[in-house]
Amino acid sequence: MPEFEVVTIGDTTVDIFLSFLPENKEIRLNSGTREFCFKYGEKIDVDHCATSVGGNAANVAVGLCRLGVSTALAAELGDDSLSGLILDGLNKEQIDESLLIKTPTKSSSLTVGMNYQGDRTLFTDRPVREHAFNFSKMKKAKLIFLTSLGNEWKKVYQQTIDFIDKTQIPLAFNPGSLQLHEDMELSKEVLKRTQILFVNKEEAEQLLFGQEPQQANDSKEYIQGLMDKLAELGVKVCVITNGVHGSYVRDDEGSFYYHFTPEVEIVEKTGAGDAYTAGFLAAWQMNRSIDDAMEWGTQNAISVIGQVGAQVGLLTQDKIVSKLADKKAAEGGFSMTKLKLGYDKNLYILPFDHRNTFAQHLFNVKMEEMTEEQKEAIRDFKNIIFAGFQSSINKGLPKEMAGILVDEEYGDEVLKTAKQQGFVTILTVEKSGQEEFAFEYGEHFAEHIEKYKPTFAKVLIKYNPADAADSRQRQQVTLKKISNYCHEHGHKFLLEVLVGANEEQLAKANGDKKEYDKTIRPGLTVQMIKELQDAGVEPDVWKLEGMESEGAYKNCVHQAQIDERQGVGIVVLGRGADDATVDNWIKLGSQVPGVIGFAVGRTIFWDAISDFYNKKASREETIEKISTNFFHYYQVFTDK
Repeated sequence: MPEFEVVTIGDTTVDIFLSFLPENKEIRLNSGTREFCFKYGEKIDVDHCATSVGGNAANVAVGLCRLGVSTALAAELGDDSLSGLILDGLNKEQIDESLLIKTPTKSSSLTVGMNYQGDRTLFTDRPVREHAFNFSKMKKAKLIFLTSLGNEWKKVYQQTIDFIDKTQIPLAFNPGSLQLHEDMELSKEVLKRTQILFVNKEEAEQLLFGQEPQQANDSKEYIQGLMDKLAELGVKVCVITNGVHGSYVRDDEGSFYYHFTPEVEIVEKTGAGDAYTAGFLAAWQMNRSIDDAMEWGTQNAISVIGQVGAQVGLLTQDKIVSKLADKKAAEGGFSMTKLKLGYDKNLYILPFDHRNTFAQHLFNVKMEEMTEEQKEAIRDFKNIIFAGFQSSINKGLPKEMAGILVDEEYGDEVLKTAKQQGFVTILTVEKSGQEEFAFEYGEHFAEHIEKYKPTFAKVLIKYNPADAADSRQRQQVTLKKISNYCHEHGHKFLLEVLVGANEEQLAKANGDKKEYDKTIRPGLTVQMIKELQDAGVEPDVWKLEGMESEGAYKNCVHQAQIDERQGVGIVVLGRGADDATVDNWIKLGSQVPGVIGFAVGRTIFWDAISDFYNKKASREETIEKISTNFFHYYQVFTDK
């Protein structure tokens, strides 16, 4: 994984905001000529003064970091006292500083804003910069955000164009005033490569019509026309904000979205656009829907204009989620239609989150009776399994589709290493060995998810539609809590369900578990999926026991993808079954669209680890056996 997800490129300044109350008699506003007036040579009292780090690139970087998106800022500073203020501010926000340039003998940029009656007048000092940014350090970024720069902006814009052409990293673009007034051809070259454009209505008009007068047309049809023209210039996704009239998005398929701006008290407008951009991009990077991204942008902008300065009001992820949860509750609850449910790749998972299994079946003790030596042995087993997983990549299993599923207690090192190496990481959050689902860390489950920021959070439950109603309801309530949390915090949710037979169901299968699996469990599985969906539980991927026919898989996929869940997938679990059974389950599932992979654990590693523990195999032999077994199931699924 990259050290940072987003790089913002632009200027950073120290902002000093001088605020004047309407009753201040030493100043006045001529609304007809838009002139802010005070007597020349006078000493005028300021009602409020605030200082902060500013600049479009810095504002967006701070906004992204607060919303949980790791960000680096590429900007040039001087070596004066103002640069110290800037560095302190960026460090406080945990922004990566590896791309900053500190130029000797130069001063840092300074902006003085005069705030009066909800609007501001800015005085900006922009020293000449070289902007000698090291683009080679940006190669691991998932997105580049390019915005306003000073007098030497053309060189950096051309470097960005060359870099995007070479790396194909998605580009987000927000031109500044110089870019709208000088060398429009260069700005249009950037537009050709722009994945997401952020402009207000006036900026959109300037990009399209140059210095023609602004048209007094705020209709949705007019805005859509502007976005269509920008799309013709190469823009994939266009975002236009228009103040109190709301915001608009045109996606890369030509669909239009609108979000109104609620009436709120405006304290000061500086940074509203940057706040919207940060909120939108954070949601976008978390794979949320465009509706959600617009909501995040709007809430972030509303918060900023309620404060003085561009960064004071920027929301954290917890605050924005809390605001939206309150809003959804007022509107009647959680809306599945706004989720971007599902997973868009095949998924080949090696699960080794087992804890109780090792204790009972390898050491013959209860979990609470294990010694520290036995616990350390489990950690080592998991490192061996992970080494086998890594070795399978060398055999040809696609890295981007390979996932590890492991627990925090014994897999801490594995989770961190796997994330650093760019694998799909899946963190189990349930307590091991329970008949009814409970969180491993109780109500603190969220802290442990955020500690690792996995691709998926996973829960294993035992659930049969014929179970007692109170038990099913308790599990539904707890599952909905983790389901909502994942979707509101940018994590995917993987739900593993074991639909075990009760006595009556087993009796109908003449006591034959294989017959139950073949004739009864498939229908119960479809019923289980529907029950949980109706209860508001929305996995992105279902991890289900294997089926004995393609038709059974198709029925499960149909229910899993019903209504607006078309992207939801199913992976086939192994359930510790023998090789032939698992081979058949996976082979049948691979023929059905919507079955996107497998999650086979014990069948792959158990015998190998047992032999290693009993000193029947070396560490190297154990790793190779696990690697071979895992790669085998990849070949079965892909028919290679």
